[in-house]
Amino acid sequence: MFALFISIIAYLVLISVWDILLKKLKSVSSRSTTKADDMVIEIVQTTNKTTIALLALLIGMHYLELTVKRGIRLNHLVFVIAGIQIAAWLSKGITIWYRERIVHVDSALTN
Repeated sequence: MFALFISIIAYLVLISVWDILLKKLKSVSSRSTTKADDMVIEIVQTTNKTTIALLALLIGMHYLELTVKRGIRLNHLVFVIAGIQIAAWLSKGITIWYRERIVHVDSALTN
């Protein structure tokens, strides 16, 4: 029961940190003239809530009495989930970069 409580608290904390980060990034972006910060915001917004929930669940599972072998596998799962999220961010970043590149090329051709 304690592990479930820790998972719920971890989820709420992670979502709160994510929301605060996004608000700060939007605040900085509104004062900036570059497109890079807009791209970062668009990438951060693609964070999957399921990934955050799974990460919170794994954090809570660390408070269960597991064998060393299962604890090591749990640590591996954390890295797998983080890797999946990072891959999603990279994919979105490449998509945004390519979209901006096509817009730039198309606008250069029409001028």
